[in-house]
Amino acid sequence: MSRIAVALKVKIGLRPNGHADHPDWQKLPLAASEGLSGHIRGGWYYDKTCGHKEHGSDSPCGMQWGMILVSREFADEALRIFPDIVTELADAEAKEFWDQRVYAHMPINRIQTDILVGLKAQRDLLVDLQRDTSEVDAQIDAALDPDSATMGVCRDKFKQWASAKALLGVVIER
Repeated sequence: MSRIAVALKVKIGLRPNGHADHPDWQKLPLAASEGLSGHIRGGWYYDKTCGHKEHGSDSPCGMQWGMILVSREFADEALRIFPDIVTELADAEAKEFWDQRVYAHMPINRIQTDILVGLKAQRDLLVDLQRDTSEVDAQIDAALDPDSATMGVCRDKFKQWASAKALLGVVIER
C-alpha cells in the first residue's frame, strides 16, 4: 500500500571538519514529541552530478543538494524551521531531480558478471564434452533478460522515478 509523501529538496552544506551538514531535524517540534521514524519514507537521495567538491550552476563548491521523502507534518515543520535550505518539490520536479541528478549516472541494467561468466564457462565445458547445451542455453537466455527474475542482467528499478516511487511505496502529494 502506498503512503502519501512530500518530496523535500534540501541544501546540504559542509561542516568545518569536512562532513556533510544536514539540517538538524531534532529542532522540529515533531521530533521532540514523536521522533522521526514514522515520518521519513526511505532515506537521503543525493545529487550525483555535483557534489560538495564541484561547482555547478545551482550548487557552489561546499554544498550539495539532497532529496528526502517525508510526511506532510514533517514537511510543514521543515519548511517553517529551515526556509532557506528546504524546498518542497512537486512530483514533476522530484522526477526531474531523481532522473537527471540522483540516478543519471547509473546504467539502466546491473550486470552480474560472475553469474554470466559462470554460465558461459558451464556452456563451454558442455560443448567441449559434446553434451547437450539446451538447458544452460535457456538459463543464459533468462539471465540476459533484464526483466526476468533470473540473476545475470537485472534492470535497476530505482533508475526511473516512476518505478522507484512504486518500490518505495510512496505517492507524492502534489
